[in-house]
Amino acid sequence: MNETQTTETDKKNVCTAANWKTSEQDLLFDLKCLIKEYYVATFTESGENLKLSFENGQSFLISVKSCN
Repeated sequence: MNETQTTETDKKNVCTAANWKTSEQDLLFDLKCLIKEYYVATFTESGENLKLSFENGQSFLISVKSCN
């Protein structure tokens, strides 16, 4: 393979911010990982939601919906 062919192949596989997409579930998982760094809580995945339960009795339900 010559240098020109390698360059053309590399250009086809480039992932940029303009063409990169994530799913609602992937974003929710990423948020879960980030939240775990700052809060001590029990995390329960419930379908399309993430439930956080704190030892003091507080609970929060987090969901992610695409706006497109």
